[in-house]
Amino acid sequence: MQLNIMLSQNPTGISADQRKNVMDWVSNSDPAVDFTRESQRRVSSSGQWLIKHKTYKGWLSSSDKRLLRVIGCPGSGKTVLSTTIIENLQQIQHPKATACTAYFYCSKSDQYQGTQVILCGLIKQILSQSKQLPDCVMECYEKSCAAGRSSLSIADDPGALLRSIAQEFGSLYIVVDGLDEVSDPEETIEALLKLTEAVPNIQAVLLSRDISEMNSNDLFSYPMIKLDGLNTSEDVNRYIRSRLDNLKKRDAAKDFPPEVFDRISQKANGMFLWAKLMMESLSRAVSIEDALDIVSSTPEQLDEFYDQVMMRLITGPTSNPKMVDIAKRVIMLMCAASRPLQWSELECMLNTNEDGTKSVKIFQSTILGACSPLIEHLPETDVFRFVHLSVREFFLDASSASHLRINTTGFPFPEIEAHKEVAGICLTYLLNSDTAQQPKSNETKPPLLEYASTFWGFHIIRSTYNDDLSGKMHKYLSKQSRRTTWIARQLFRESSGFPLQHLIKMQKQLHAWDVGTGSANDKIKNERLDWIQDVGQVLVDIDATDVNSKDLASGKSRITYFEKLMVIRDLSREYTIRQRLDEGERWMQDALQKRIDRRGEEHISTVWLLNSLGIIYDQQHRVELSAETHERALKIQEASLGPNHLETVWTINELGRVYRHLKRYDDAVKMHLRAFEVLQKLLPENDLQLAWTLNTLARAYRKQGSIEESLECHRKAIDIQKVSLGEEHPHVLWATADIGRCYRDKMDLVKSAQYHRICLEGRKRVLGLDHADTLWAMNDLGLVLSEDGQMEEAIELHKAALEGQTRLLGENHPHTVWSKQQIENLAWEEVEMVDVE
Repeated sequence: MQLNIMLSQNPTGISADQRKNVMDWVSNSDPAVDFTRESQRRVSSSGQWLIKHKTYKGWLSSSDKRLLRVIGCPGSGKTVLSTTIIENLQQIQHPKATACTAYFYCSKSDQYQGTQVILCGLIKQILSQSKQLPDCVMECYEKSCAAGRSSLSIADDPGALLRSIAQEFGSLYIVVDGLDEVSDPEETIEALLKLTEAVPNIQAVLLSRDISEMNSNDLFSYPMIKLDGLNTSEDVNRYIRSRLDNLKKRDAAKDFPPEVFDRISQKANGMFLWAKLMMESLSRAVSIEDALDIVSSTPEQLDEFYDQVMMRLITGPTSNPKMVDIAKRVIMLMCAASRPLQWSELECMLNTNEDGTKSVKIFQSTILGACSPLIEHLPETDVFRFVHLSVREFFLDASSASHLRINTTGFPFPEIEAHKEVAGICLTYLLNSDTAQQPKSNETKPPLLEYASTFWGFHIIRSTYNDDLSGKMHKYLSKQSRRTTWIARQLFRESSGFPLQHLIKMQKQLHAWDVGTGSANDKIKNERLDWIQDVGQVLVDIDATDVNSKDLASGKSRITYFEKLMVIRDLSREYTIRQRLDEGERWMQDALQKRIDRRGEEHISTVWLLNSLGIIYDQQHRVELSAETHERALKIQEASLGPNHLETVWTINELGRVYRHLKRYDDAVKMHLRAFEVLQKLLPENDLQLAWTLNTLARAYRKQGSIEESLECHRKAIDIQKVSLGEEHPHVLWATADIGRCYRDKMDLVKSAQYHRICLEGRKRVLGLDHADTLWAMNDLGLVLSEDGQMEEAIELHKAALEGQTRLLGENHPHTVWSKQQIENLAWEEVEMVDVE
């Protein structure tokens, strides 16, 4: 039995409602549902061979190699086997210490499932087994809420929290199934490996297909159990007998002879999925002869098995064209979906035609019958899914597999066509619904609203161009209220994710997809897709509501002051690149005046607009006015919120940045240090707000001439950012370039070039060549190389930057002008060097 853990907690305790709030903050997933479902698929005593395996026993008693790999091919029964492992670990008793088992089931059908989601799911698993919540969790929860975050996010460092929670136990066992299905297996495996290495009482079991990441050099020395026909056959045979007995109980006529069992067992060769699908097919046998024929004629390879199932549906004696159409449509929708679809969503998709008309309502049982045995419905979550990941892979790869008969039927479809279908359904649904008006809290939301409004762009950029689809997109975007609602959803869907660059990237992708017709309407189309002007309005609209209220149009419960300022900062840079700063200043001034007219000049709600204007003024090089504006904001905050409030701290930080631009370097350092001291008390040590402050402090130190202090701060900031954002996030690369500038100031040009090259290559991969930051990174590297005497490469870099800047920004943009002047200067220097020689 799993122990009922007692963890340390504040003496006052927390209420049931507070506990629920904490649990909801940790994660919205529930791995226990997956565990229960998969346990029910397991035949009694299955998997005991693994529990007795010497490698498993050795791992269990090891104090060194505390990570165990379990690897098997698709359909070998890894997920069901994981339930045996979990139950075994839950039953382990420690006479002098508590033990806990946490688990997580990964799914490729959820595109957002990555390392952080898994860690949060594990934490929730642990906490769900405890009567009380540990101090470290409550402290992290309170700091996260104080920072305005509605969920445990990368900014809270769930890895560090999990390490802290582990200290409460004698042993903590972790089981993660399906690592080959996460968005970045290498990153997730590395995080789990570091977890076991860092905490002596953590032991982990990782189940996966035989992917390269599971056999990397880092894992090579760790124990492994490989599933094959030899070690799984007994369990598969037990499963087959159990299913045959069930068939006999339901229908006495289906008392199949031993020959049926023998043939199934031989052809299954230890593969659970094959046996499961075969038993589903056998349940429809009309006679013993038919059963023997089914077993004999069914291929042993999974893709050929799926091919045969679909050929029976399409050309078999009981084939029905309507059922074939239903099956094709359902499978296409499920293949393209960005996450698992609930029945209400799938039903709505099936009931929405691209011409706006509604289809005949299809029964759930009809869909299951048409697609059996390849899809299943999970009643506990009301989700439709493929019975195995290999089924989805089959349909997406079938069109290129020449040996499959299904190719002759026209059934397989390119993935881009599936995305086109779903994109059309989403836009049709949104156009038929007034999505500009959000339902009231007591009203039921339309079933497809959340999915359609979040993912229509995701599907379009993965589809083939279509005039009708383009027309729907522009019709949807033509109404500003619809456009801003969608932007808000995209902008604040993920906490602390700095999403504006993602939004701009999607804007460019939609531009590239929308090839246009060359008509006079192109200008209007371009304006609809150029929603940069709408971002400011979105921020004003959200601020007009109560930022502490739940269920905002953005789709999240709370937007932090820091998040808004990060969007404003990126927005102001985008305005600068596009030379539209005056436009940004206008809407901010108008919004500020309206706020002052309604609430007065000293009202706290005016502050974020003052800070936003200060950022814009700074970009316009009106630095004195920027400082005055931030100082005005700070005065209001200190009076209303106090000097140590989180929002007050961000104005202090902004002032430090502006003082640096005014060359008041001592004042700048003083302001950033003041901000950092407060933030350290309010936030987790790996919070991104601390990283941002460290980077701005480092820039002030550099201008002050304190290069070593600057380097130390940048490195600390990057260490935080890498954990939360990854090594190639634009903000990490920006700090990397700052380190290059520090070394340039020290005249260590070799190291300077090294860091600028890292920044350039990272921006090429993340932002692409057609981005202003990438082009400026070429200039940064070229400048250092020219000072180091490497004129040829320096000139080539500046020429490449000039070409891109001319195309992207125009001939008169300051970046373009600088590059052109630099090329001329270097060409002149080369001539002078030749003359001297």
